[in-house]
Amino acid sequence: MKPEKLYYLYSGSVYFFFNLVFTINGIYFVESVGLNPLQLVLVGTVVETSALLFEIPTGVFADMYGRRKSIIIGLTILGVSFILEGSLPFFWIILLAQIIAGAGYTFLSGADIAWVADESETKNLDPVLLKGVQFEQIGSLAGIWASVLLGLFALNFPIVLSGVSMFFLALILRRIMKEDKFSPRHFGKPFKDFLSTLADGLGQVRASANLIIILFISLGIGLYSEGFDRLWILKFLADLRITEEFGLRYVLWFGVINSGALVLSIAVLSFLKRLSSRNSSKLLLSYLVILNTILAVAFIGFALSDNFPLALAFYWAGFVARRNDYPLYASFTNRQIEISGVRATVISVARQFDSLGQIIGGPIIGLIALSSTTIALGITGLLVLPVVLLYIWLLGRESRP
Repeated sequence: MKPEKLYYLYSGSVYFFFNLVFTINGIYFVESVGLNPLQLVLVGTVVETSALLFEIPTGVFADMYGRRKSIIIGLTILGVSFILEGSLPFFWIILLAQIIAGAGYTFLSGADIAWVADESETKNLDPVLLKGVQFEQIGSLAGIWASVLLGLFALNFPIVLSGVSMFFLALILRRIMKEDKFSPRHFGKPFKDFLSTLADGLGQVRASANLIIILFISLGIGLYSEGFDRLWILKFLADLRITEEFGLRYVLWFGVINSGALVLSIAVLSFLKRLSSRNSSKLLLSYLVILNTILAVAFIGFALSDNFPLALAFYWAGFVARRNDYPLYASFTNRQIEISGVRATVISVARQFDSLGQIIGGPIIGLIALSSTTIALGITGLLVLPVVLLYIWLLGRESRP
């Protein structure tokens, strides 16, 4: 199977399994486990702290031993985490599951993109990454409705099912995934090789002013994202009280909320995919400025909304902006990495800055949310503005002769 096709199938499958969990776990945390706003954010803080600790070592592992091995290990670890999370509805068990999940995510982080970047024969990776996101969105759409329908019987069932499915996907990839064009940087002295690969990756970052700015963008993304990702569900459940308005059908409405956002994202992404074929960094950065400006307005509008239709419109706008922001961000980042052998390491360094931002911003937003979810969500919108300014700075650098 061609690397590009396998990447598309992998992307669709993984996001199907992810959305079996992510569509329902917020409701599961609130309704079955009984978490308050601060505890909801702490769940995210724990997974990001785990990711912060594991991100660079696992990125270096991918560059030393191979991206294929890293992906298979990551899927297996996530399978364990999801089964644990869905089987025992206790706060401390949930936290333990997040520690395990943090390690699993970092084995995947950067490894899948680095794998297809090296194995693919195409010189312009942007269309491949954007088509991969389209498969992610199709898988996500199917996963959302599978999660909602299964969740009508038991909120934890989709979570456990996803964990079991991750194991099977890891076994399948072990048989069919090849890694022929990349020679892992492992020569028999693991610790020395680890330090060498890490040094080369950090050296690549220090040598590029654009990569340094990207690290601060990653930090900014982390500062706003954790609070919003954990609290948006409370806007609908607690502030807008959709459980009272829709009764037992409220679970189905979360399917409508998430699937509607995805359908809009797929439409926008098809437009951005055509733009990416022009291979222009200035064009990518221009759209990143626009998308993040829309995101800031959407977050603030969502926070201030006092009725369901208005909140839904702002949520959809923010979701579309975020979902289509990442492939453009990933494409621009990959263009700045000149040494293929440290690609996963550099991507992992950027991901670690994202985790650091979430660890700093999440608990602060969570504490504010104990008093007011509206104010907490509004602050997440304001925190997007520095990211916009950093993208404008990069655009100015790219526009210089």
